[in-house]
Amino acid sequence: MFDPFVLAAYAFLAIVRWLGLPPLLRLATHRGRDWFFDVELRDDLAVRDRFVCDYRRAMFATSIAFELAALADLVVFRAWSHILYVQMPLLLGVGVARRIVLRKYVLTARERRVPASGERVAFSLVPRRLVDYTSRTFELCNAAIALASLAVIDRAGRSPMFLVAFLVLYLHAGLLLWKARLVRQRVVLPADRADEYLELVDEAFRAGMRTFDGARSVVTFFLLMLAVRATYWDAWRERTQTITAIAIPVLMVAWLVVMTTRGRRVTATLLARAREFRPPAIPRFTPDPARLGLAGFVYWNADDPAVVVDGGPLRLSINVANRYTYVYLAYWIVLALQVRALAGAL
Repeated sequence: MFDPFVLAAYAFLAIVRWLGLPPLLRLATHRGRDWFFDVELRDDLAVRDRFVCDYRRAMFATSIAFELAALADLVVFRAWSHILYVQMPLLLGVGVARRIVLRKYVLTARERRVPASGERVAFSLVPRRLVDYTSRTFELCNAAIALASLAVIDRAGRSPMFLVAFLVLYLHAGLLLWKARLVRQRVVLPADRADEYLELVDEAFRAGMRTFDGARSVVTFFLLMLAVRATYWDAWRERTQTITAIAIPVLMVAWLVVMTTRGRRVTATLLARAREFRPPAIPRFTPDPARLGLAGFVYWNADDPAVVVDGGPLRLSINVANRYTYVYLAYWIVLALQVRALAGAL
């Protein structure tokens, strides 16, 4: 028999995984068949359509592979602990895999774009600050719920569950680190109507950050459910079995409906405004071949703020001279050690 917590969490994560796919498919041609995202292609129409179809097939294949792995884990193990150290990593993994596919096709499209005739671009000089894209009320509530849940689980005296909760909190910190890094990215602007374009980009970025905070709230909600399980679940198991099996999926689906509806409305408004502008030709920074190593997978340039650059056989080179590279590396190493410790305790 399946634990309703396991089924609800799997269903929720599966919905989240697939909700991220339609925007990546739809936005590829939101400017028309001549475009791939914000890149105008010079190929004839049949070649352009084939290029977009190849991109969409690659996205579908990547998503299906991860979903089959998640479904196999659910059927074979049926363990609620796997939601944390198998299902959630698969959620992160499919996001990373889609980004790699997207990056590959966008870089290819830029090589096949319509040549710009003397088009000038500029970089925004106004630095973004994390505080400008953060709701103090949300952060306080989020932190209070997370810490209270952690305290409840600790008081319950269950070491394995506390390790699970601590790992969830660590994932939460990783999302916050990622958000802080995204804020520091530079914005490429067209020389004409730069202020209007910057306002549009900033509005879109704020919408993206709100979605990012929504993902963080999912992590906090999972932590809250762990606290419920550590206390009232076992004591009231017979009474709460049916209620929980119904209430948790309903709450999760309701949250997704609200987030999705709001996101679609904001996206439609932003896309309508974006069509008024011709996007800038984003400069392609090709790394110096002399700075590439290990068959092109490693890049060394302390002056380059990017962690990943376009280089090497997979068009992904890691800038080992950037200090943030080691911050991310340390984060993933600690995460792996925590997962290993948790697996040994369960």
